[in-house]
Amino acid sequence: MHAAAEINAILNAIEIGVYGVDATGRCTFINKAALDMLGYTHDQVLGENMHALIHHTYPDGTPYPEPACPLLQTLETGRAVQLDNEMVWRKDGTFFNAEYSSFPVFDEKVVTGSVITFQDTANRGQARKRLGVQISVSRILAGSSDLHTALSQVLAAIGSALGWHVAVFWELEEKAGVLRYSASWLGPEVGEAFLDSVRDLTFERGAGLPGRVWASETPEHISDAAADETFLRRDAVVNAGLRSAFAFPLKSGTRTVGVMEFFSRRWHHFDDDFLESIATLGQQIGQFLRRRRAEEELRESESLKGAILETAIDCIISITADSRIIEWNAAAERTFGYTRDEVLGKSMPELIIPEEHRARHFAGIERFLETGQGRLLGRRIEIEALRRDGTRFPVELAITSTSIHSAPFFTAYVRDITVRKQYERDLAAAKDEAEEANRAKSQFIANMSHELRTPLTAVIGYGEMLEEEAEDKGLDEMLDDLRKINSNARHLLSLINDVLDISKIEAGKMEVHFETFDVAQLVSELGATVEALVAKKDNRLVVECAPDVGQMHSDSVKVRQCLINLLSNAAKFTEGGAVRLEVAREGADDAEMLVFRVADTGIGMTAEQVAKLFQRFTQADASTTRRFGGTGLGLSITRAFASLLGGKIDVESEPGKGTVFELRLPADSARTHEARFDVGAAIDASTHAGANVVLVIDDDPNARALLSRFLTREGYAVQTASDGAAGLALARAIKPRAILLDVMMPHMDGWAVLSALKADADVADIPVIMTTIVQEKGLAFSLGAADYLTKPIQWQRLKKVLERYRAANAAPLALILDDDESTTAALSELLQKEGWAVAHARDTDSFFEQLSPNCPALVLVDLEMPDTDALSVIRELRKRTECHDIPVVALGGQNLTPEECRRLEGRVQQIINTEHDPSNALLSVLRRLPLQRRGASADDAVQENTNAQDTAR
Repeated sequence: MHAAAEINAILNAIEIGVYGVDATGRCTFINKAALDMLGYTHDQVLGENMHALIHHTYPDGTPYPEPACPLLQTLETGRAVQLDNEMVWRKDGTFFNAEYSSFPVFDEKVVTGSVITFQDTANRGQARKRLGVQISVSRILAGSSDLHTALSQVLAAIGSALGWHVAVFWELEEKAGVLRYSASWLGPEVGEAFLDSVRDLTFERGAGLPGRVWASETPEHISDAAADETFLRRDAVVNAGLRSAFAFPLKSGTRTVGVMEFFSRRWHHFDDDFLESIATLGQQIGQFLRRRRAEEELRESESLKGAILETAIDCIISITADSRIIEWNAAAERTFGYTRDEVLGKSMPELIIPEEHRARHFAGIERFLETGQGRLLGRRIEIEALRRDGTRFPVELAITSTSIHSAPFFTAYVRDITVRKQYERDLAAAKDEAEEANRAKSQFIANMSHELRTPLTAVIGYGEMLEEEAEDKGLDEMLDDLRKINSNARHLLSLINDVLDISKIEAGKMEVHFETFDVAQLVSELGATVEALVAKKDNRLVVECAPDVGQMHSDSVKVRQCLINLLSNAAKFTEGGAVRLEVAREGADDAEMLVFRVADTGIGMTAEQVAKLFQRFTQADASTTRRFGGTGLGLSITRAFASLLGGKIDVESEPGKGTVFELRLPADSARTHEARFDVGAAIDASTHAGANVVLVIDDDPNARALLSRFLTREGYAVQTASDGAAGLALARAIKPRAILLDVMMPHMDGWAVLSALKADADVADIPVIMTTIVQEKGLAFSLGAADYLTKPIQWQRLKKVLERYRAANAAPLALILDDDESTTAALSELLQKEGWAVAHARDTDSFFEQLSPNCPALVLVDLEMPDTDALSVIRELRKRTECHDIPVVALGGQNLTPEECRRLEGRVQQIINTEHDPSNALLSVLRRLPLQRRGASADDAVQENTNAQDTAR
């Protein structure tokens, strides 16, 4: 099609008439020049008998029979015919004398038609000259390999043939918006001085003769440039002895790509035919120039692509739809052991994919070709690959798809992660060892505390007995010593109890016993218990608790212990002041909370002391320990108990002004009890801020404020950093959906930040959009930027760019393994209301069959199915690379042994007791999952972030 279009363009560009006929003399094609001379249109000529149309009558008016027509004889004899002065009739009934030639067309020695050329003999001279120019230009453009040489030769061909003395080519530089000198030709009578005066010139649109031609897109001439005082190069023209000037545009379609300018020492006549032929030349040269520039850009692009491929750290492998390799870079050669020449055209799976995975590879490609969907496209996964020597090694894989001429092909980016996996194994082993040592320590401390408490209880008992006997016998001198012994023994027992509690918490053996109790009654009893303790240092106890504060369903022993710890802590650090306990109920329905505030007027704490307040075995500082005593475990135990009951504790303090502790506990802790594992750490809702977080790194506070307002309005959560180092740290911490990065920043500029981001595997895949006033788009893309926006930011452009990176809103899949239909139905209904798609499996085989083609965002497993080893199912699930990060919720578990609990630890998100209604517990799990697993929209992400922050407060 491209060749046919070029032939048609050439035929229409020449000035002689050309048409073709078939074996019956009917017209098959005709060019523009022929139609213009004859006065017909294409539709009026194509398919018509040309003899009857234009050759039908002799000069004397008698009919011209077809058998006598010498042009049609070519069809019979197969010989060319040339006529010097043949009459040709126009549509309007007039005629002209033409030079006429007919050339036969053969197909395997059989004449199938002929091509006829003709020209009005009256215009033969000028037409031949112009035709000669066109032919010369065509030959130059077709045969030259160097663009600059071709342009110089074209200028010489046109100038010498049409009687000009100087020619200059001005090329359009679109980015700069000017015409710039590119090539020239001088006739034999003109010196170099004229060109020396114009080589450094540029013309803006509308300025000078070249600029006016650019603006008007039509030829323009000046009959006497030397006499025109407005002509910008008048002095140079006068010095060179030149007179007239002429310029015409070079066009590619409707687009001007340059201007050719000619000067002569004499005046030239410009008729319509001349201007038309010049316009044809302009199109011909413009198309050539455009094509050659595009070829140069393509070569540069291919060169850049080659450099990127060769220097890339990752293996880059491209394959066709039938898995044949078409690209294999240097990193792939080093990693797999095959050279590029050895693998091109070979089947990629047979070389580098383990045999057991090849069927899945081909099935994936077949699925993509049928549906346009690919489960691995746009994701990073970890799999095994094969080297040339047959060894297997772990790789990280990302795949993209594209098409060339509607034919799909795929590009894989492969990274050898052998070293990284070894580090991960070493870290996991070290973590297991540390956790095992910690459990052993906790177990040892728990056992030792128990062993110490038994004899210590006896000591206290005997001490009290001796104290009573001494009092009865009047041994007053011994009573003081015995009382000191008993006091210190009780203090030691209190310390041992604290150590035992914290050890149980660390070992995961702290049990919770829920009951319903009256809050006001518990507070009243508590006040009576601690009143004497508070009064020891001349403090007043103030209790504010409304009688109708209501009931709690929680562990009353642990609630009481938390409050005793807080009140005793307040009394210990306050002298001659007040300790206040305030109780209130907040919220409604399932979100009801009991808020206990313990305030004192004691010594207070600095911000640094508050920061380490809840660390175990830690107090404010060494002087505090010496002055007030204690183990530093009380507040740690209080925070752990608060978390165990589904609540949290906050503190506010100022040196010299006292301290306020706020303990917030659910009114119904059984609904929110989730701390089967890792009960010592509270849930930090702020870590689930959502998938649509955008990080803005800019040192200008106004720019940060503007971007934040726009992004928030568009439904994104926003984090900001005021310098490069802070931005890097924040990016690694929150893993945002995208990063907006300024270039011009002090200390660490945007280029350094971009390079650091792309060098860090954890954040290298985050899209980075440069926002700056500098024009360095090429540098940005070469360093790995996803896009480049110049300030002031065009908000619609920014919105369009960010839409590519917004989190998807597809319904996530939950896979349930449970043989109880009623439980499955209830869970499915709840999940579907929360926007989940649900799949069911009744046994192990069905479970793994459904797991293979899908990648669920959540798995729920019943631990008490009679014919299924649920623990083995979970262990097998975690062995699969693609399932490492899938959250697993275990259902049941009331009869688990300690060893089974240990096996589940770290493998499941939570165990939900199904003896009671599991709905609230499951809802709590779903709402703590990262939003990208739930397919949340941007608005959901913002709302979730807001809710999480409200919860944290």
